[in-house]
Amino acid sequence: MNRGFSRGGISGRELEKSSGFVIMVSKGLGKRMEILARLRKSDRKFWYVCYTCMQQTGHDTLKAVFYSEGPPVLVLGRPWMVCPRCGGTNTKSFQTLKDEGSRSALWGLENIVRKYPRRQFEVQTSG
Repeated sequence: MNRGFSRGGISGRELEKSSGFVIMVSKGLGKRMEILARLRKSDRKFWYVCYTCMQQTGHDTLKAVFYSEGPPVLVLGRPWMVCPRCGGTNTKSFQTLKDEGSRSALWGLENIVRKYPRRQFEVQTSG
């Protein structure tokens, strides 16, 4: 009993029954999704949120998040990323947020970043 699903018309997928329900298992897409997830996770270290900009813009996340692959600056022996908008070092990478366990903040920031093209967050410093 496959509840209206035909086994022949689904290419690259397999139907499984589990406790009366039909579950569609995708074969082959798992590797692609895994690669994309790895790219997204490794990308977190280049995305930053600037808390100074967040306060100055009335918590406008679009104006407080930036993307940078530049090297961090050492401040009192610790590496900090300088915000290209305000020049402050009150920043955190998305990876740091994940490591600290700030899942809800990270989830919200990553959703905003996915909605807009990267070029919107790549701030060019004048100079």
